[in-house]
Amino acid sequence: MISKSRRVSFFALISGLSLATLSGGCPPLLAPADGDANQSGRSAQIAPRRISPSREEGLPTATLVLSWTAVPGAGSYAVFFGVDSNPPFMARVRNSSITVRDLPDCKEHYWRVVAENGDETVSSPTWTFVTRCD
Repeated sequence: MISKSRRVSFFALISGLSLATLSGGCPPLLAPADGDANQSGRSAQIAPRRISPSREEGLPTATLVLSWTAVPGAGSYAVFFGVDSNPPFMARVRNSSITVRDLPDCKEHYWRVVAENGDETVSSPTWTFVTRCD
C-alpha cells in the first residue's frame, strides 16, 4: 500500500472548483482508485495535457517533438504512438517530451501519454495529427 503522503504528492488536490469551471481544454480528472479524498471530499489526479504539436494538420514528417504537461509526482511517462486509433506502446521516458522521426506523408497519427508513479497511473486522451502531403 502506498503511504498517504506519497498519494498526496501524486494526486493534485482540487478544492473549490466545479467540473464546469474546469471545462474548455483542461485535463480530465480521474478519482484515485482507493477513493481517498481531501477534507472537502474531492481528490483528483490530473492527466497530461498536450503542448505540441499545437496544430493538427500539415505537420512535418522528418522530425516532430511531442510534448505534454508534467504531472506532479510522476516518475515516468509511457508514450503510445502510431497510425492505429489505439496506438501501441512506443517508449517510456522520464521527461515530458519525445521526438519522432521519419513519419509517413499524408497519414493520421495517434498518440497518448500515461503518467506513472509506481502502481498509480493516469492517461491523457488520445490526440491526433496529420502529416503533410508532399
